Amino acid sequence: MKRIIFLGITIMLITLVGCSNKKESGESIIDGPSEETVSMLSSKAKGVDIELPSFVAARPALVQENYALSYQYADVLQYMPCFCGCVNQGHKSNYNCFIKEHSEKNVTWDKMGLNCDICNSIARESIALYEEGNSLYDIRNYIDDKFGSYGPSTETPMPEKTM
Repeated sequence: MKRIIFLGITIMLITLVGCSNKKESGESIIDGPSEETVSMLSSKAKGVDIELPSFVAARPALVQENYALSYQYADVLQYMPCFCGCVNQGHKSNYNCFIKEHSEKNVTWDKMGLNCDICNSIARESIALYEEGNSLYDIRNYIDDKFGSYGPSTETPMPEKTM
């Protein structure tokens, strides 16, 4: 009987250690945003108080929404890398795929997000995951895991584990 209890406790401890190693190693513990949250971003984008540049107006609604959301969620996208090769254009994060620079009075928009599915997917999923209450650190690990094989990454700083 003692051997069975010992064996049960050993298996439980191995399982717990295995689960904790995934989080400590930096691998994503997120499965992805819900479709409901991703869809909800369309209405959130309509509430962003920013005039988009004319070159965005002819693009699909999703692209227009992502440009507005990138303005609203700069604090999220600045920690998310992009893997479309835009690092060769000087981009530092996914934020730069939509906005080159932003000051209180002026926004300089970037055209990369107009036609790039990778840029748009990273932005949309990152923002949705943030809206679901995930930490920037966990979202970043998810983005790295999901998109890391697409191409060279921007040199984006990793958020602290507490973010």
